[in-house]
Amino acid sequence: MRQVFAWAAAFLLAAGLCGCTSRQGHERYLPSEDKARQALQAALEAWKSGKPPGRVETGAPPAVQAVDSRWQSGQKLAAYEILKEEPGDGPKVFAVKLTLQKPAGSTQVVRYVVVGADPLWVYREDDYKKRGSEM
Repeated sequence: MRQVFAWAAAFLLAAGLCGCTSRQGHERYLPSEDKARQALQAALEAWKSGKPPGRVETGAPPAVQAVDSRWQSGQKLAAYEILKEEPGDGPKVFAVKLTLQKPAGSTQVVRYVVVGADPLWVYREDDYKKRGSEM
């Protein structure tokens, strides 16, 4: 019994020293504002330049993966403006003003969620919520 207790104590100590706690595990999937904003900008630039959604080539780590059903359905992006980061402790959420090509000049403000480590996932908020309801 003493030996079991000793092994359990050693395991818990080692887990604590290597940072293997559930809180730290969750937090590593919450990117900094800078990394999240860069990933969002890379995704929106790819859409604007006519590239397909999915993996976005950035030329440097971390990888970026874009999920946007409107982009996937063929909508064309003429311009965008990242308005602000929404406050919160979870994934980074940004309000973005999109200007679509059709109908010409139509604008909308949508929210994007950025989460992950490598890759960083950039989701239109509707798609992120839908993904969560399917799990």
